[in-house]
Amino acid sequence: MRERKRIFTVVLFIVYAGVMVWLLFLQRSRPCDTAADYASALRYNTNFTPLRTINELWWLFRNSTNRYLVGFAAVNLIGNAAAFIPAGYLMPAIWKRMRRFWLFLPTVTLIIVLIEAVQLFTLLGSCDIDDLILNLPGALIGWVIYALTHRRKK
Repeated sequence: MRERKRIFTVVLFIVYAGVMVWLLFLQRSRPCDTAADYASALRYNTNFTPLRTINELWWLFRNSTNRYLVGFAAVNLIGNAAAFIPAGYLMPAIWKRMRRFWLFLPTVTLIIVLIEAVQLFTLLGSCDIDDLILNLPGALIGWVIYALTHRRKK
């Protein structure tokens, strides 16, 4: 039974990873074909100022009368965190080393930074420091849920 549960968890993680690859990279087409287009797209699709995007989305959420913009802001703020909750839960479920917080935190941080770097160089998505700021707490929430639900009885 234990082996079936592990196989199910691995398959679930693979499906989750596939959905994330599609969401992060494949659902958009590459925005440019020339160097000039690449430079302008790079300026448009990057943010290295912490909290800039979060503050803009929060302002939209609180002040806009346009329901579409309010929904857009909410989905971006909540969705960026929620998207990584499964990773935070499934990684320690599959790999015992990820149950150690001091190993999990730098690993998931590196994964998020690599995702942002791929988005930076391919322009598939946007490279935004605020994605790291929002994704990391989501992964940590998942890790805490795993830790609380899988505590060993002493």
